[in-house]
Amino acid sequence: MTPDHGNQPVGSKVELSAIVPISIRHVDVKALHAQYRDALASISGSYEIIYVIDGAFGEVIAGLDELLRAGEKLTAVYLTRTFGESTALMAGFEQALGAVILTLPAYYQIDPADIGKLVSALGSADIAVARRWPRVGGPAERLRRWAFHGLVRWMTGLSLHDLG
Repeated sequence: MTPDHGNQPVGSKVELSAIVPISIRHVDVKALHAQYRDALASISGSYEIIYVIDGAFGEVIAGLDELLRAGEKLTAVYLTRTFGESTALMAGFEQALGAVILTLPAYYQIDPADIGKLVSALGSADIAVARRWPRVGGPAERLRRWAFHGLVRWMTGLSLHDLG
């Protein structure tokens, strides 16, 4: 794991850390960064964006390098090979400086304008979970989600939806 903190001063005070694990399913990182940066900038408080590249994705690395050269404040963590999303998230958590941690997808699955709503939902809570709705997918995907959420509900007593 090789972190590149770009313009982010190491040890600086950050209130919110946004972690974006990048794997096989991703979109243009420069366009995604612009949307996430704008959404986070609209929230009061300091923030950082951490990209964890889970494998060899040359176009992503080139895009992040271009953003860093342009003066964008971001941290890029490059994993030496593909380890999976859980490992990528853990690598991002290790780099995070913020008291609040937000995980974001590397593809268009959420509306960046709703990020502020999610963060404000924290209020005095310890965790806020967003729900993607409406969800798409075939019968097998819907059955898989139903079974997984049923197991979570049985184990925790919580009725949560859309836990990826």
